[in-house]
Amino acid sequence: MPAALTVADAHRIATMDDPVLRNLNITWSYHRLLCDWTWLVGARNLSWSAYAVWASKTAGRFIRRELLPRRARSAGQLAPPARRFISEAITHTATHVARGNQLVFAELGPLFARGLALWGVKHRRDPARRDALLAELRAGPAEEDGQDLLIRAFTHYYDAMFEDRPRRQAELILLANALVGYHEQTRLQDPVASALALPEPKRWRSPPPVSELVDRAGEEWRTLMTRWAMTMELPDGDVRLGRDLPPLPGGRPFPAELHRPRHPELRALLWSLDPVPNSLSGTAAEDWTCLEHRMRFIVDLFRSRQQHRPLYSAPFSAVQVRALQAGRLPEGRL
Repeated sequence: MPAALTVADAHRIATMDDPVLRNLNITWSYHRLLCDWTWLVGARNLSWSAYAVWASKTAGRFIRRELLPRRARSAGQLAPPARRFISEAITHTATHVARGNQLVFAELGPLFARGLALWGVKHRRDPARRDALLAELRAGPAEEDGQDLLIRAFTHYYDAMFEDRPRRQAELILLANALVGYHEQTRLQDPVASALALPEPKRWRSPPPVSELVDRAGEEWRTLMTRWAMTMELPDGDVRLGRDLPPLPGGRPFPAELHRPRHPELRALLWSLDPVPNSLSGTAAEDWTCLEHRMRFIVDLFRSRQQHRPLYSAPFSAVQVRALQAGRLPEGRL
């Protein structure tokens, strides 16, 4: 198991200058936090960091600009203005994805690490320990830079630490995960919308023949973003964000403990975010820039995969981790 992530570690990583190395370190840090939090809430139910690992790993493909389609790589396929257009669009997307990746980790990485530091030593239920963490959070809605959703989430995480009824603990962890997800997706609204938009095209006004090539580049870009931006890498296979989530092996949409939630706050949240709350039908996100569409996919992803063991998989090999720890870009597929 990797060493526990400290608050100082999280702050250092969040402020790294190189966006590629920062993203890789963020991805690995989320895995460390996932492992760390098993000491608090157990290993049966995944905490929010499990999904953050793979979201950050997927974001890394954008940040490293591994998106240029084969036709755009070929000098004979598109004219220079069209190639420049695609190159600028990729740079534009990489910049905004990196900004979102940094923004989320800068807020949540230190918070999860602080929770481990305050709650990591086994103790009896102690409201003072819970409140020591909650007191560091800002009251107010996420849209106004508040952290009300996180206050609720970490209250439920704390309760889950001392819950010995499996169903009740599973519901508390799902509720906490969903609230963290709702907060971070609200904060990400501007970076997501900016990342999926084409850059300002004013500089590309050209005579008709060139304009047609630029139009072709725009079509390439929309096709590319549909194929890549609407896909999330998971350890046991990618999922398409624009399609309904598939059930796990065995055919059940959700773990038995989460099939028919009883917790009133969890039920209210699921019913407000998910148009078909007890089914994987209707989870597809038609427009990833829409918060409502993202959340209906995310709450079902969290609920259906909450006890999915492959999500504990390390995102990088031991050799790659050693390179990261030495401040180097790892070799091989990232």
